[in-house]
Amino acid sequence: MCIRDRLDGLLNVAGVQVQAFSTSALVSLRKALTKLQDTGIEAGEGSEPRLAYVMTPTDWEAIDLLLSTTVGYVEGGPVDPTKRTLWGVPVVVSNSVATGAALLGDWSHAKAVARGPIQLKWSETVSDDFEKNLVRWRCEGRFGFEVKRPAAFATIDLTACCLLYTSDAADERSSV
Repeated sequence: MCIRDRLDGLLNVAGVQVQAFSTSALVSLRKALTKLQDTGIEAGEGSEPRLAYVMTPTDWEAIDLLLSTTVGYVEGGPVDPTKRTLWGVPVVVSNSVATGAALLGDWSHAKAVARGPIQLKWSETVSDDFEKNLVRWRCEGRFGFEVKRPAAFATIDLTACCLLYTSDAADERSSV
């Protein structure tokens, strides 16, 4: 069984902030950033940014191609498609969140942890692995996902049509 299928994930942690849809997806994303800044969370310094948005490729494309009613594509504004940032905050594209939802967080406040010993075993004696110069390996252990400061994360609704989380959607995204 895959580790992803066994972890509760960030969406099931009490205390994670929720940003409902505002006037547009872009406004909702900015309001989530303000929520985190209000709790003292900042983007970080240097080459190691701590804050990052996570959204689907479809949602990033919609923001990347966002049209302004007066000047065409939005350039020089909050979106930098070449660096893949919003307001200077990196955007991670992932299919682990549902379309129409995004996450924003200070990822230094979460980590995967091993809860006990980790066993790594390998073999080259299965079938014809030796002849093919192959090695098989298996890693076993008890792993968890630790969130030290839930208020350092926000879920964001990018659509006006529906709730951010329903029971079906929560099951689909429980591994995020």
